[in-house]
Amino acid sequence: MRRRLATLAALAALLVAAPAAGAATFTVNDPGDAPDQTPTAADNQCRTATNTCTLRAAIQQANATTAADDIVFADALGAATITPATQYPSIVTPIQIDGGGDITVAPSAVITLPLFLITQGTTSGAGTTIRALTIDGDPPDPSSGRAGPLIRAGVSDVTIDRVVVRNSADDGIEVAAAAQRVRITRSPVFAYAPGHSAIALEPGANGGIAPPQDLRVGPRRGDGSLPVTGSAPDGVVELFRGDPATGPQAFAADSPGGSFAFLLGPEPAPGETVSATVTDPSGNTSDFASTKTPADIVSPVVLGGVATSLTDVRLQPSEPLDPATVGVEDFSLVMAGSERPLGGVTVAPDGSSLTLHSSIPWLNGEAGTVTLRSAAAVADVAGNQNLQPAVMRVGGAPGDFIAPVVSSLKMSPRSRICISKGPRCPKPGTYVSFVSSEDGEAVFTFARGKRTLGSRRYAVEPGRNRIRFDGRIRGRKMTAGRYKLYVGVEDAVGNLEPLQARTLFSIRSTTRRR
Repeated sequence: MRRRLATLAALAALLVAAPAAGAATFTVNDPGDAPDQTPTAADNQCRTATNTCTLRAAIQQANATTAADDIVFADALGAATITPATQYPSIVTPIQIDGGGDITVAPSAVITLPLFLITQGTTSGAGTTIRALTIDGDPPDPSSGRAGPLIRAGVSDVTIDRVVVRNSADDGIEVAAAAQRVRITRSPVFAYAPGHSAIALEPGANGGIAPPQDLRVGPRRGDGSLPVTGSAPDGVVELFRGDPATGPQAFAADSPGGSFAFLLGPEPAPGETVSATVTDPSGNTSDFASTKTPADIVSPVVLGGVATSLTDVRLQPSEPLDPATVGVEDFSLVMAGSERPLGGVTVAPDGSSLTLHSSIPWLNGEAGTVTLRSAAAVADVAGNQNLQPAVMRVGGAPGDFIAPVVSSLKMSPRSRICISKGPRCPKPGTYVSFVSSEDGEAVFTFARGKRTLGSRRYAVEPGRNRIRFDGRIRGRKMTAGRYKLYVGVEDAVGNLEPLQARTLFSIRSTTRRR
């Protein structure tokens, strides 16, 4: 008896694993929209290479069998666009539609019903897969309206993989309340109707899975990275660049669920949208969560210090610091060649300056240095951490507390500067000239838009200075575009007032035109 039960169990397993009898492959070789012309013929049009087969006809013929059929597209179609005038027949048997990454379906008329509806008939569309296809709900004539929703899964166990869904007049993809394990992977969804969703889950659909929570870009960490962080249920997180509602995206990464952190390369620009979905181990995919990259993703630096008394040193950061991140243990002070123990630090309420207090005084006019001991020691009000240890000069007290004045800032040339030597650029770079009231170090700070790119330092003398700038920041050539240059001068005791003088300039591309 036990042997018979084991035999029956093994046979049942084989039957489950075996492909459905009569499964067929229907090859679409016609980009038109004609329905099936041979519904009763044994040798129907989509199984015969000499006949034509549209996507509509292939779905009709696949629906006519209970087998798990495949619909593929002939290589001869290339990057074809199929323009249906009405909703496709509801998919009521398991079908795999594989566009191969080349096929676009773009309705030629208003379609207010789901363009692709996977539902239950006398059998069921459960097990259906739509893969490597672009579905565009915007018909050629925008005045005639749009189509949407573009896909609706009304049954469970549906896979949507590498499908670009865009320009829906409704939701992008809908999942009915009764549908579970609808897996949507590597599929950007964007440009859907206001008040609708990229992936709309009806109550109870896909186990009620929630999108990733607390999605955030940044702040910048002390190692220079700009992570994308959040939390999600157990499963796989997919991260997309761009906004599902407004623009194109690219599949970026996946990671186990729970708390997650991604590093994108290149990193997101200020204002850029980042979106994410999560798919749990059962195959339930969530809607998108989205966030924008903050405007401030630049790490703070401490520009310098000056002794305001014989026991106090005031430090000037490049931007306001978060007072909660400033600790006296993060600094060391040397005055007149001797380390001075620090008894405390006071931070201005707005974080614009901080003052170190020493328990051992120094003499009038003695200067020194302050060291910020490590990366990630302090952070600005946006949470961006400093990147590396730094040593700042400290001017003596009482003494010189007046920063050098910079005037008459000029650049020659100032527009269409070339920086790569060649036939079209015999003299790369540009000259920066200005008048300084003292000797010291000129600090050139470069910005593009609202983003600070970096600084260069040059020794200067009182009076007119003329400095050759080679177009490099941090060892890299600047790219073509418009920039701002700010010039300040730091004197020997550390007095520096940043952003004293400013000029605009542009770098041109040296790419040879043909």
